[in-house]
Amino acid sequence: MNRQLIAHADRLLAAERGTIHKTPGGRISICLVYPNRYAVGMASLGLQGIYALLNSRDDVVCERAFLPEERQLTEYRRTRTPVFSLESKRPLAEFDIVAFSLSFENDYPHLFRILDLSRIPFWAAERTARHPLLIVGGVCATINPEPFAEVFDLVFAGDAETSLPAFIDTYRNTHRSSVVGESARIPGIYAPEYARITYHADGTIASRTVPEGTPDAVSRQRCSAIGTSPVTTAIVSSEIEFADMYLVEAMRGCPWSCRFCMVGNVYRPVRPKPLDDIRAEIKHALSLTPRIGLVGPSLTDYRHVED
Repeated sequence: MNRQLIAHADRLLAAERGTIHKTPGGRISICLVYPNRYAVGMASLGLQGIYALLNSRDDVVCERAFLPEERQLTEYRRTRTPVFSLESKRPLAEFDIVAFSLSFENDYPHLFRILDLSRIPFWAAERTARHPLLIVGGVCATINPEPFAEVFDLVFAGDAETSLPAFIDTYRNTHRSSVVGESARIPGIYAPEYARITYHADGTIASRTVPEGTPDAVSRQRCSAIGTSPVTTAIVSSEIEFADMYLVEAMRGCPWSCRFCMVGNVYRPVRPKPLDDIRAEIKHALSLTPRIGLVGPSLTDYRHVED
């Protein structure tokens, strides 16, 4: 492994507070990948929340990886170094599951870069049981997974905290060859290989058929009580876009539903977090940092915003 690249990863880890380290023995190993720079990815509350959720389970070890900085890509290619996780420096190809978080269409090309550097076949049909299972979630996966459906084994639609625990249970109790088929039965999980889709001449979907026993439609999942959601900031760092800031989700969903905005349409209905839960989360956050950031699509519509 390249010493220069390892040293850079260690510098990022040294600036973090809240990093979770686990021994991999006997646990399901998952690498959570944000297809953009570290500073951008770690500013995503969604990524942070899934990292915390997965690591709350004793049977899972979840680590993180990001798109290498532009100036480092040359070194990755020159030394044929695969993309590796921050925590253990393990290459992506050695994990049981590689989970991508997709929030922006501009990050789609970065999937190519990361998988190419990691020497993981891009198309799901070309991968075998010796490769990691590739899964994806995030707002882009929910609003329209078809542009990248042939890349991933499983797509999570909606709030992953409702379907992810069931998927992990299925993975732990099912033979690797049957995981995709069994997971397709879980509400909110789409297995592209089990769907036969036809298109109109203009590119819109004409029909979708699935095997017997698989849901006719993918049911977008919604966490009804975000006050009890495990999605929370796990790590604060001076190297993140919101430097040394702990992000607290105040509400999910937006009352305006503007047609141009994915968030207003994907995350309906509006679900405010109770004020007491926010206060408790801020109290915990202050043990890590004095900087608190409230997150929501339209915070001025949160009825307790003045409080």
